[in-house]
Amino acid sequence: MLVNGMGGVGKTAICRELAHHATNPAHIVIWLNGQSGIENELQTIVAPKFNIDIKQADWLPQLIETLNQQPRPSLLLLDNLEKNDSNTAVLHQLKRLNWHLIATSREPLAEFDTTYNIDVLPVAQCVELFKRHYSMTVAKADLQTLDALIELAGQHTLTIELLAKTARDGMLDVQSLYQAVKATGFDLSLKAGVSVTADHSGVTQQQNRQMQLHEHLSKLFQLANLQQDEKDILRTLAVLPCQQYHCRDELMVWLGLDEPELLVSLSKKGWLQRVDMHFVMHPVIAHVVKVQIELNQAYLEEFASCFLHAIQPAASEHWIEKSNYIAQLVVLVEIFNDKASCTPYLIFNLACIYRAQGQYEKTLPLLQQQLKIIEKNLGPDHPDVAKILNNLAEQYRLLGEFKQALPLFKRALHIKESLFGDKSPEVAITLNNLAILYEELGEYAKALLLYERTIKILETTLGTEDPKVATALNNLAMLYNAQREHQKSFPLLQRALAIKEKNLGPKHPDVATTLNNLAHLHESMDEYEKALPLYLRTLVIVEQSLGTNHPRFKTTTVNLAQMIEKMGGIEKVQPLIDEWHANND
Repeated sequence: MLVNGMGGVGKTAICRELAHHATNPAHIVIWLNGQSGIENELQTIVAPKFNIDIKQADWLPQLIETLNQQPRPSLLLLDNLEKNDSNTAVLHQLKRLNWHLIATSREPLAEFDTTYNIDVLPVAQCVELFKRHYSMTVAKADLQTLDALIELAGQHTLTIELLAKTARDGMLDVQSLYQAVKATGFDLSLKAGVSVTADHSGVTQQQNRQMQLHEHLSKLFQLANLQQDEKDILRTLAVLPCQQYHCRDELMVWLGLDEPELLVSLSKKGWLQRVDMHFVMHPVIAHVVKVQIELNQAYLEEFASCFLHAIQPAASEHWIEKSNYIAQLVVLVEIFNDKASCTPYLIFNLACIYRAQGQYEKTLPLLQQQLKIIEKNLGPDHPDVAKILNNLAEQYRLLGEFKQALPLFKRALHIKESLFGDKSPEVAITLNNLAILYEELGEYAKALLLYERTIKILETTLGTEDPKVATALNNLAMLYNAQREHQKSFPLLQRALAIKEKNLGPKHPDVATTLNNLAHLHESMDEYEKALPLYLRTLVIVEQSLGTNHPRFKTTTVNLAQMIEKMGGIEKVQPLIDEWHANND
């Protein structure tokens, strides 16, 4: 079903009631922001939850099939859906979904079997709505004036709520509010609407009414009693996708607020909507704010800086856990372009998330863009340039483009050695990556020297228990393994595993890397029963931390399957697997 109507008439509010207060609640409710595009929302939010590999060409049919296997009834809500070819194509495929599917949109969409049109409120309900938000007594003598005010507001839900809250905030009686509104030239009355002739459809009328709403709500902004800090907050939030944000965990941190008073004040004045512990800006309000308030570039940059700091993964976290911030990062990158100092770091965070998802084809152009901006702003020999060169080279290496990676690693190393000397941890990071590349090229002697130099630098500067030391130990161990020097590999991997578990916790993806390598080492020595529990533990960690759509999950699954075959097949190995799971639940 499509819930159709102009912005601000209550489409989202109705769907919120269906999602949270239905008589017969759904087993699963998925709420997506249509403004970000259905395909993007399904890829970044839904597919990972159901372990669907979005790199597969048939990822959407796989997702639909998986959703169809979930308990019924379940509900998919597409809020603020826009009409475009991409959404139309996805909606066509979603017809195979056996869930309840409800969308809200300002436009009529032919893909839906049922359309529920929401028009303006009846006058009596408008009066009740005004009184509810006004929170002060409306005298009988003022009822006629209130009716005139409601007519002026076009019986429009959001406008009436905003007028009531404006009056309450300014301590205005109904007569004073009406006069103030009238003086602004505001007139959203139905009789002021655009007429429809035989050459104009109802769609055209609705679009014109939406434009009229934006124009006249902007006039009401003259009545708003907003302080400059409130205006800065509103204008900044208008930049972001219009979705619910947690007050303390997100908005207060990003905005640098110690207390929520400003957010609460804005919700009381009607410019933000409050839903429990969350705040959301209505798309109609966002449009008005963008028109009426000049963007404070310095304030937005400070916001972006706080946002970047807040979404950095902790030591025990992984970038894939930050996938729900892709839309915000994309918006901020587009707004700043290359004109802000924070832009390269926004780009890098976005690249890190895509890389964690295994979407390397999206990661590479972002790193190239970041390098271009940093070189332009800071010069070719800045330390940040060296870091980006290192990251870009590493991405080329992951894609198997070794010839592209080698000169980038060498340039990064030259810059770092010139700036920090040849015994810096920064130098060690690039030495380690260069060693991996040489190993993949089969140049083991060069790789060995670089690994040994890396470990020596890191142990001297960071101490023997640093996770970076563990990574270098792990890499050196695998080089020895490639050369069949197994007895040299074992102590290095065991030490690397102990350091990682101590610093990162037992369920971190980096722990899984060393577990997998230790399992591979046992397997290469035909010690299958020692390798099996290590592969199983690796698989559990990767599945829980990265999801089954990540390339590492497939790699680990293949490694485990190949070894099971060597052990005589699944029927023979299954009792050992069951025993391991029983002891590790």
